[in-house]
Amino acid sequence: MVSEYSGRDALNQALRRALAADDRVLLLGQDIADPIGGAYGVTGGLSTTYGRHRVVNLPGPVTGMTGVAVGAALEGMVPVVELSVAAIAGPALDQLAHAAALFPGANGYGSPVFRVPMPADALRGGARTRWFALIPGLNVLTPRTPAEAETFLHAAILDPAPCVVVEPVALYDATGPRSAAAPARF
Repeated sequence: MVSEYSGRDALNQALRRALAADDRVLLLGQDIADPIGGAYGVTGGLSTTYGRHRVVNLPGPVTGMTGVAVGAALEGMVPVVELSVAAIAGPALDQLAHAAALFPGANGYGSPVFRVPMPADALRGGARTRWFALIPGLNVLTPRTPAEAETFLHAAILDPAPCVVVEPVALYDATGPRSAAAPARF
């Protein structure tokens, strides 16, 4: 077993484990199915293994992706939405702000998870991450290492509240030790 992995591989591992463990988990985003695997290649190989009915390419409008995710969550699914860039996340905020109130906890619904790549300059300013943090009921996580990326995304998928995982773009190619905290179950 390799002792180090990249942030891209860590996120892929968390998604792979979630898809294998729970049929309610589905991935949504633009060009996330093979052969592209999303804007940063995080979802590479997942549609080949789990099918295009679980790894779903959606058209680009973020409001459409958010609506599909909220609807799927209300039907009991656990949608994980990949946004291609942080700059397009703004239109989803209004929908998230209103939909977050629908997911107060274990109510039979799933809950949406949004993966948002964030360039270093946007993270330093913090303005975009504060947008998400201001929405009541929305959990915001920002991993700094590959192990945190895997652990945080895993935790977000299990969380009964909607979550945004803000992924530093530099993390995709960064390498680090594997997560020592193996999840008990999904």
